[in-house]
Amino acid sequence: MDGWIQTEKYGALWHTEKDTLEFIETEFPGRIERQLTDFVEVLNELLLTIEPPETLPSMKPYRSGPIKLRVLTRQGHEVGNRIFNIR
Repeated sequence: MDGWIQTEKYGALWHTEKDTLEFIETEFPGRIERQLTDFVEVLNELLLTIEPPETLPSMKPYRSGPIKLRVLTRQGHEVGNRIFNIR
C-alpha cells in the first residue's frame, strides 16, 4: 500500500464506487476538510510571498488584484472557495 490511493481497510479507493465525498466523510471524518485546509494554506503562503519574475520587454506585465480559487470535486461540485489578493 502506498497511502495515496489505497487504505488498509478498503484497499484502493480512487476511481471506484467508494470514491465519493459521502463515503470518505463517513469513513474518514474530517479528512477532506483537513486536507483542503492544508492545501489552501500552502497555496495562500505561496501566492502571498512569491516574487514575480523580472518583466522583459516582450513579456506582459505581471497580473495583480483578486484571484478566486474554487475547490471542486471530480464531479464538478464546488466544496469551497477563497479569494486571494495578489499585489
